[in-house]
Amino acid sequence: MTDAGTVWLEVTLRFRLDGRTADITLPSEWQGQRELYRAVRSLAVMSPGASLQQGEKPWKKTLTFPAGRVVTLRYQVIKDCTGNINASSYFRVMLGADYFQVMGRNFLVYPSLPEDTELPIFLEWKNIPSDWGVISSLSAGAVSRGVPKGSGADELVSRGAFWCLYRFRW
Repeated sequence: MTDAGTVWLEVTLRFRLDGRTADITLPSEWQGQRELYRAVRSLAVMSPGASLQQGEKPWKKTLTFPAGRVVTLRYQVIKDCTGNINASSYFRVMLGADYFQVMGRNFLVYPSLPEDTELPIFLEWKNIPSDWGVISSLSAGAVSRGVPKGSGADELVSRGAFWCLYRFRW
């Protein structure tokens, strides 16, 4: 999507947790990159009765929600650096008019849970033009993919699974 010349992705996150509060983690540091949370903007709670407060660090939030309910968060991801892709920017969010590249550690917002907790994550790329292709470290050409956190697919967050969507040029 574009907004006043800025290309951005809209991400909707839905989950159900035990309890009434949860810490929410935004991207922070990875592969020598710092302040990755600058690529996340307009983080908002969409669920009635839920609220989000700033945590102790810029990449931490505290979510309060009704017990047993599905919580929905929505946010936008933007490219937060300028210039061409190089060694100093490679592991940041890359967005352009005819491509984007994101990795679990640089664009996903998620509840802070113990490492052995399974949290199903389902990615679905919507409104992708038909002449775009997909490269993914999880599955080539897949436009949607369910990925349970904690069951061998932790690369989404911990090992940096990547997705690259691009326009074919013949």
